[in-house]
Amino acid sequence: MYLVLIDYYSRYIEYEQLSMTTSSAVICELKKMMARYGIPEVLYSDNGSQFSSKEFSDFVKDWGIVHITSSPKFPQSNGEAENAVKTVKKILTQQDPSLALLTYRATPIPSFGKSPAELALSRNLRTRLPVQQQSLLPQSPQSHSEFREKEKKAKEQQKKCYDQRHGVQPLSPLKPGDSVRIRNKQGWKMSGKIVKQCAPRSYEVQTPTGILRRNMSQLRPVSNYPSCPVRDAGTPVRVAGTCPNSPTSLNGADLFIKTTASGRVVKTPQRYR
Repeated sequence: MYLVLIDYYSRYIEYEQLSMTTSSAVICELKKMMARYGIPEVLYSDNGSQFSSKEFSDFVKDWGIVHITSSPKFPQSNGEAENAVKTVKKILTQQDPSLALLTYRATPIPSFGKSPAELALSRNLRTRLPVQQQSLLPQSPQSHSEFREKEKKAKEQQKKCYDQRHGVQPLSPLKPGDSVRIRNKQGWKMSGKIVKQCAPRSYEVQTPTGILRRNMSQLRPVSNYPSCPVRDAGTPVRVAGTCPNSPTSLNGADLFIKTTASGRVVKTPQRYR
């Protein structure tokens, strides 16, 4: 088991192997990392027991850190950390993981033209590649506004491509008391009521088995399903289309949007529309 930490600004990665996965062990390694680079203002994590314990809550409070957790069963909401985990897994498969980590830190990010080391430490790292000594000296940091602008454009382009590929449409916000359907492995069979919004795009939902926390993409208002049967796949996913077994038309559209069990949108071929 490894603890992976990535800086959202520079994409600088740190990882440490854990002998135990308790809150105490995680806190100990985090303190070592923060002693090297400083205390972050905001810390994102998943909802593992190590991060949801009272001991960890007391730690972030004492150190003045705002702790935000991702939506359960929706790792996409903490995508930067998930990508860092993939990178570390690749690094650990190399013959010399330490050299591979050094290479990652010293390699410029294509979208920004700067390496993680340059953005985090304001200097290049010496690797096995021959370089001029002048290039290893500390440099004045690049204009943060210029870097932020490049980062914003890169993320907007990534979002545009993702939205087009997955047919993403904006969802209306939910309110406390709204009845919703909840997506799980069996489809949209579970029902509940919104209790409150606990984070951006994340809600607590009261179900017959207790209170669950889910991302907005895993919730749909019951009003979107006036008389449609619930199925494992092909269930309606948003206000659009006509229910196959009901004359009720949703949103005045003619196309019934369906999804597979994995959540992929099923698009009806043009010749069948």
